[in-house]
Amino acid sequence: MPPTSSPGHRWRVHVPDHVAVGSATLAFALATGLAACSLSLLLRLPGFASLGPGWRTLAHAHAPLLLFFSALPALLGGFGTLIVPLQIGARDTAFPVVALQALLLTVLGFAAAVAGLMTAHPVWYAVAAILTGLGSVLGASNLVATILNERAARSDALPVFVWSALIAASFAICAAPVMAASIVLSAWHGAGIGLAVGGILTPALVGLVLPGLGLVGDIVGGLAGRPLVGRRTMVLTMAILAAVAFMAWAVALLHGTRGGDFASMAAIAAATSIATACWVLTLARSGRWVALASTPGLHVVGFVAAMLAGTAAWLAGDPLHDAISLASVFALFAGFYRWAGMLAERTAPEPIGRAQSWLLLGGVVALLLPVAELRILGAAMIALSVALFGVLLSMMLLGGKRGAVSVTWDARRDRGATGEGRR
Repeated sequence: MPPTSSPGHRWRVHVPDHVAVGSATLAFALATGLAACSLSLLLRLPGFASLGPGWRTLAHAHAPLLLFFSALPALLGGFGTLIVPLQIGARDTAFPVVALQALLLTVLGFAAAVAGLMTAHPVWYAVAAILTGLGSVLGASNLVATILNERAARSDALPVFVWSALIAASFAICAAPVMAASIVLSAWHGAGIGLAVGGILTPALVGLVLPGLGLVGDIVGGLAGRPLVGRRTMVLTMAILAAVAFMAWAVALLHGTRGGDFASMAAIAAATSIATACWVLTLARSGRWVALASTPGLHVVGFVAAMLAGTAAWLAGDPLHDAISLASVFALFAGFYRWAGMLAERTAPEPIGRAQSWLLLGGVVALLLPVAELRILGAAMIALSVALFGVLLSMMLLGGKRGAVSVTWDARRDRGATGEGRR
């Protein structure tokens, strides 16, 4: 006699796996990124000053929207949830329900932030901060639990991106509650969201740099087809960066100043320089410089160029924030093109991908130049690049051919890039 299913079994809700949750997070980040790019273009239009106060407030909010609801969720919630279980040999994240809850809380936080921008009511900012902060802590905790408990390889065989995700998630668990409390207190006292974001910008940027360095490091190792040179040095550098940035930020909060920015930015500049040296040595030993001409390789070049140019500008007295934000965009696109075959098992049109990367690179260069007309052109090129990426994604999902392509997931190559193949 076959066993009968219990009522609880019949009403059990299906929980999406890490691939579905990670892909949905990346789709959400793409949508919010398009909205933020449109607002950035609006901000640079010649007639912007004549717009009403509501439009001006909305346009100036493009930076926090891009930072907290596009770049950060995509790097940790998107690629972290999607790629980390595959790289460590796990079937799923440690708590799939928590991963889904983190995504839903982030989406609700975005809706609350938009409501705050439309109504100019500070309570919505507080609600958005609480929801987004809780979602960040849940997602980061799930990622840490997954890496520590679900990995099938030894710690010294983990890919660089897994280490960067572990360090960034630990950093987020410590920093996200304080960041959310800062926004809630600013909203309670009637301060604008821009003032609150200014005080928590440094830890948010560190949260962008850490997974970006790991993501690009894994991609460089995969393109070179050999173990990454200085892998342990990179991991140690990222850990030191997180510790220095958090301590400097904590000291600045205790004294009520922004004095921790210099130490944090110096640590970011040093970590970027060390990582770039490791990547150059890796490509030099493999001799596969031509791999940089591929679509993911072009975005790797864009990431390195944006970070090094930002470091040079920071040494000259300019802020490093813009360069970090733009570099994170390159890292996100590089990660997608590197693993697009794994995401959909379909080909990605290489010519369109290269055109999208060149548009993005040209737009970033024009945006950083001190000419108003060129900055408008740069913002338009970046928006066009993101829109072209949406077209490419639609073509790949709907009309792409199945089969092995240059960006198809190659687990053996990625394991070899981390040094696991030398055991």
